[in-house]
Amino acid sequence: MAREQQKDLAQKFVEAQGKWDTSAIEATLASDAKHDLLPASLGVGQKDNAGKLEVTKKMASAHGEKPVTIKILQNIQDVEKRKAALFIEKEYDFGAVQSFLVLNFNESNDKITHTVEFVNAEAQKKLMAKMQ
Repeated sequence: MAREQQKDLAQKFVEAQGKWDTSAIEATLASDAKHDLLPASLGVGQKDNAGKLEVTKKMASAHGEKPVTIKILQNIQDVEKRKAALFIEKEYDFGAVQSFLVLNFNESNDKITHTVEFVNAEAQKKLMAKMQ
């Protein structure tokens, strides 16, 4: 049961991100969730939910509110530790970009408490430039 809860929550989070749906993203997150974007060389500090949702709004605007297809290529779960590592691919107008997304879940597996996304730094810089 916990495995399916985690898998379903991860899917909801990813789908909401692709649609830039900040309400749906927020619904998957614990109120005190933290968000990291790595590598650190990007200079992006840890964000709280408000910061994560603000970045999502800026990204949506930079993409003309056009949804981005995000495929989960692989989902590796450690149910007991309440973690999932997702290998994902995002389809942008300039091409596909793959990254790793690590999600931590709360004890009841109904909220995400921490997200860590390891991205392709060059592709992320292109995205960040569009947000300026």
